[in-house]
Amino acid sequence: MGVVLVSCASEALREFAQLVDCSAPGTVFILEEYIEGPEFGVELVMEAGTVVFCSVMEAAKQSWGQSFQGTGRSFPCSQGALVQASIASHCIAAVRALGLTTGVIDIDVRHSKVGPRILEVNARMGGGSVLPMHDFVYNLDLMEAHVQTLLGVSVAKLAYYSLPRDPTVCYEAGWVMSPHSGSIQGMDAFLEELRVTFADHEEVVSITKLLDDGNKVVGYSEGLPTCLIQVLARGTSKMAAEEKLCVVLRKAEDHIAQLVPRVADASAAGGTGTPANGAELVEPPDFRSSAPLPVAEVSVVLAAPAALSVAVAN
Repeated sequence: MGVVLVSCASEALREFAQLVDCSAPGTVFILEEYIEGPEFGVELVMEAGTVVFCSVMEAAKQSWGQSFQGTGRSFPCSQGALVQASIASHCIAAVRALGLTTGVIDIDVRHSKVGPRILEVNARMGGGSVLPMHDFVYNLDLMEAHVQTLLGVSVAKLAYYSLPRDPTVCYEAGWVMSPHSGSIQGMDAFLEELRVTFADHEEVVSITKLLDDGNKVVGYSEGLPTCLIQVLARGTSKMAAEEKLCVVLRKAEDHIAQLVPRVADASAAGGTGTPANGAELVEPPDFRSSAPLPVAEVSVVLAAPAALSVAVAN
C-alpha cells in the first residue's frame, strides 16, 4: 500500500494501469485531492462516546520519485499546543459524526492553510510503528485497550497515560523496502545479523521483520514497494533519533537486495517482473525527502481476507 502523486488525468490513468499490473487481484484504488501541509496521525481511545486517551504524532514518510509511503509516527510533534489541540478536536468531531463510540480509532489528518483536513478514519488501531511507539512513549498497549473496550471493561484509567513517560526522548520510525521484485530468502538470518550489529546501540529500540521467507514482493520500479523490515530509533532530539534511524536503514539497504533474487517473469512478484514504465531500477527511497506537490494522489488499499480492512497509507 502507498501513494502515487499525479498532476493530471492522463498521468493518473497511466499510474493506475501500472499499479494494476503489479497488484494482487481485488486491490482497491482511490483517487483523491492532494492536500498540502504536514501530516499527523491521531489515535483515540473511546469508551461509550467519551475520549479517554488522545495522541497527536507527526506522520513519518519515505518517498521515491512521485511515490511515497507512510512509515508510522514521529514523536514528539513539532507543532505547538494550539495546533495539536485543533487537530485533536477536529478528529474527535469527525469520529463522533461517524458514530464511532467505542474502541481505538486511527485518524490521518493534514494541517492545511485553512486548518485540519481529514484524510481517513479507521475504526481500529493504526498500523506500522503505532503500537510500539505508544508502548515506548506512553507505556500504553493500544491492542489491550481496544480489546478491553469491546469487552465492556472500563478503560477510564487511560486518562492518566495521556502524558509521555519521558518527554525528553524522541522517537523516529522507518521501513526497509524491497529494491526489486522477487521472493524473500534468508530473512531470519539477515535480521539476526542486523540486530547483532546494533545490539550495543541503545538508540536502536527495535528491528522487526514484516514478512517471512517465501513471500513475494514488489520492488521500487515495478510498483509500490513491499516493506520488509521496520526500525524504531530514539534520541535526545528529533535530529539525533532520525540520524540513528537512517544509519540502520542504510545498513540494511546495503544488503537487502541479496534477500530478494531478481525475477524475470511476471508471475514471481504478481506483476511485470521488470519496471512497468520500461525504465531502469530507481534509486532506493530518500528516507526523509519532501514529496512533490501535484494536485491529486492515487492511493492503494490491499484487499484483506474475510471482513478485515487494510488502511490506505496517505
